Amino acid sequence: GSFTLNHSHTQLSTKINLKFNNYFFLNKIIKGNFTNPFDFLDEVLKNNKLGTFTLKLHDNNSKIFLNIKDINLSNEGGDTIINGGYIEALINKNLEIKNIKIHFDMIDFSQFYTKFVLQNLNYEQFFNNPVQFYELNLFSDSQQEINFDYLVLDNNKINSFYSKNQVNFNEENSTVNLNIQGKSNEIDIDLKSLLGQNLNFDKTKFNITINKFLNSNFNISYFIQKNLDLKIQNLILEKNKQNISLQGNLNINNSYQAKLQVISSDEPDEIFPWTKDYGGLNQYFLKENNNFFLNLSYDSLANPQLKINGSEFSNMDLN
Repeated sequence: GSFTLNHSHTQLSTKINLKFNNYFFLNKIIKGNFTNPFDFLDEVLKNNKLGTFTLKLHDNNSKIFLNIKDINLSNEGGDTIINGGYIEALINKNLEIKNIKIHFDMIDFSQFYTKFVLQNLNYEQFFNNPVQFYELNLFSDSQQEINFDYLVLDNNKINSFYSKNQVNFNEENSTVNLNIQGKSNEIDIDLKSLLGQNLNFDKTKFNITINKFLNSNFNISYFIQKNLDLKIQNLILEKNKQNISLQGNLNINNSYQAKLQVISSDEPDEIFPWTKDYGGLNQYFLKENNNFFLNLSYDSLANPQLKINGSEFSNMDLN
């Protein structure tokens, strides 16, 4: 059998081909494939097939396995490569998703001056209440796990990453609460255009909570621009076996307010010796009980806007 799915808003269409087995040992398995809905992939996909799937039926729950064909659009402008992609979903008898897993061996978008490489990505989402396919989104009440082996974004790198997230959505006021806990290794942040140096850490551990109002016109690109409350419960940066710990919060609405406390186990100038070329960081820290503290506050409506350890830092307008 076969049927076609059309999405009226995006004008995308894909054809689903099914094969039903009537063998005794296979009578609860459906296999099939689906066609490519994107015109720009027509030349690289054999027989216009974007992927294949297997549906294993059970009395109460069923599993669907979807394999995505490898894509290679490399040319003189750069690389667009997607390899080893698959999706697994557990669905109930009402065809609602209970959990979903997404995996890619490699995603590489390297075009001209932009470079994005992601290796061995795994994403899992376990829904508190099963959801319909058309309701599937990142902000449903759920637990999420994300990990990858390697990430490059232009000249920024992360060697490994893991996070476990708790998502709660309040329908009455359209607010999502997102708690993110995890760790990463070998982070390299490109600051050469600003400071002539990269900022790098051996390890990080983090516990961050985000509260965000989501309206009907929500766009992920505007996630941090308005109606956002971010709280850093704890962020630990390790470099050369020395720890830097951060706690604080950021509120963005019609104005910007932020408070941040930084605690260093060693003199900041010893951890970041290159900062001495700019006057060093020690001058901004207070020593107490063998640790070094910095308290920073920012309010876009205040004068002065920025204070360090309760004192005015600059009259510069940072809006």
